[in-house]
Amino acid sequence: MTQKRERSRLLDGTVKRLLRETRPIRGWLVLSVVLCLGIIACAVAGPELLGGLVDRLYAYDGTVPLRDLLLPELLLLGGVYALQQALSYGNSFLLCQAVSRFFTCSLRIRISEKLKRLSVGWLDKTPVGEVIDRMQEDVSTMGTTIHGIIEVLVIGILQMVAIAVFMLLADWRLALAILLITPLSVLLSSRIAAKAEKHWDSLFTIGGDLYAMAEESLTNFPATKAFNLEGEMNRRFHSINTRHQEAGRKGNFLSSIVQPIIVFTNAAAYILIALAGGWLIVYRGVSVGTVVTMILFARQLGGPMERIASGFSQMQQAKAASKRVFDLMDLPEEERPAVPFPGPVQGDVTFDKVDFSYREDQPLIRDMSIHIHRGQKVAIVGPTGAGKTTLVNLLMRFYDVQQGRILIDGQDISTLSRESVRSLFGMVLQDT
Repeated sequence: MTQKRERSRLLDGTVKRLLRETRPIRGWLVLSVVLCLGIIACAVAGPELLGGLVDRLYAYDGTVPLRDLLLPELLLLGGVYALQQALSYGNSFLLCQAVSRFFTCSLRIRISEKLKRLSVGWLDKTPVGEVIDRMQEDVSTMGTTIHGIIEVLVIGILQMVAIAVFMLLADWRLALAILLITPLSVLLSSRIAAKAEKHWDSLFTIGGDLYAMAEESLTNFPATKAFNLEGEMNRRFHSINTRHQEAGRKGNFLSSIVQPIIVFTNAAAYILIALAGGWLIVYRGVSVGTVVTMILFARQLGGPMERIASGFSQMQQAKAASKRVFDLMDLPEEERPAVPFPGPVQGDVTFDKVDFSYREDQPLIRDMSIHIHRGQKVAIVGPTGAGKTTLVNLLMRFYDVQQGRILIDGQDISTLSRESVRSLFGMVLQDT
């Protein structure tokens, strides 16, 4: 239970940080909110106008031409719906431009800059495919969620509140009958979406493994062919892909249950309005236009409910994706001393009681001391895994020693900038 609360707290912090990351596009989001308010106003005005039009038709006595009665109202109603669609298009275009050009693009650039400041050790042990997955899939999911947050927090919730208020003003009895169903539907949808969270988390984690496997297979294809490893690589890929498919199936299944619940709620609301509205028209003198207005409001109520339900599902995916991206952004960076190498290099190299290992549980070098004089030619020979490349990695500060010192002309290289140390060497790699 404690672990579950800790995980929930961590994920809530992830969502808050995701919102903080939108600071560069906050002005665009405010403009989007303004457009959303216009969309909501049009959505509420439409049923009111149509309900009034029905009442006029119901009370029509033929004293004026029907065209003169209907045309102004129909033009106004058409204008309202046309404005709603124009605002919706403008809002979608605005969000796509702001999120794609200024959020996801900026975030990918920041990740790229972050990679330049990470240690070679982290890059060595992290598959390239996993890094690509975080930069591509996870960042895209985060960007998509910005759309969802606007729709859930603004269009969804505010539209539901506005519709509920106007329904209560139109007829509180029908409104209460409809609104009693809504909280149950939203609560059930949010609970189901929360259960899908762990499956989305697994999906993104396994997706990184899948990218890494694909990148490894393509990069090392000549070696795979040379050693006849096609069958082994296929089995490994199939195993990872099966786990990825299973996590996606479970996450999508739980998320897809939400919409049928909303549809069932809307159907129940229609039946309730039809029965209660008919009874109120016959026995309580409620106008036909009022019932029509309530039916249209109930129909519109399904839209924001579906947005909120979809938003819950997107939020769970965003939590998993954002956590992986923020974990990368929070990795410790290499210390970067700016001290250059003093004076021209002479070539004395000393390893002074050096300890080093790539993993703490696998000792590699212990208390090694070497002194190479200037002008001396030294060959390092040994079988694969003996540590030949490791010595070069330490000398050029691709890795730093855990104990001891490495000195060039008496200067401890850990106190010098990596750029100045590496500029002292020429390296010819085995592979181009």
